[in-house]
Amino acid sequence: PDYGTQEVSDHALALMLCLTRKIDVANAQVKHGVWDYSRLRPIFRFGEKTLGIVGSGRIGLAMAHKCRALGMRVLAHDPYVAPAALPDYVTLVGLERLLRESDVVSLHCPLTAETRHLLDEPRLRLMKPTAYLVNTARGHIVDEAALEKVLAEGRLAGAAFDVLGEEPGKADHPLFKYDNFLCTPHMAWHSTESAQELKRKAAEEARRVLLGEAPCYQVNK
Repeated sequence: PDYGTQEVSDHALALMLCLTRKIDVANAQVKHGVWDYSRLRPIFRFGEKTLGIVGSGRIGLAMAHKCRALGMRVLAHDPYVAPAALPDYVTLVGLERLLRESDVVSLHCPLTAETRHLLDEPRLRLMKPTAYLVNTARGHIVDEAALEKVLAEGRLAGAAFDVLGEEPGKADHPLFKYDNFLCTPHMAWHSTESAQELKRKAAEEARRVLLGEAPCYQVNK
């Protein structure tokens, strides 16, 4: 469970930066002969904005730590975590408050019956029209049809996903036609080091069991 914590949080941060700084759109414009940053407005200052993390486990807190370094205020929603378990710079709040107050919402919760379509149309509409949504967790946490609707209406500034409800994403996916929707191919977990760590830790777990030792990542204690 811990081989890709830094990679996924790094990727979520990279998606946030690319989306909010309009890097992808700016690059495309420059390569088409448009050298004009005014077309990319508005672009905000991170030190005056709020990050909302949904799910405050290893990855969510790593993302919070990195965004705190940018000067962002950090809110978190996690019904299974006590406020005392969080760093003092993270404020635990209800989901509706998090959606209303955050300038960037980053998803870091597992996909369960409870979280499937957690962000449906009514909840997406709670977000500021100037806010952004980042998803490096699981595709079905967001109702993609509802997201497409709010993007079409200009009710959300943009979204960046590493995951989709159905993968691989097809070229005619409804969200792909929006310049303010970015997507990567479920790669947030990956680095040369994390891929090696994943294999090594799996082998070490098997070795422990074969030697009669307790595994480190036992789920049925």
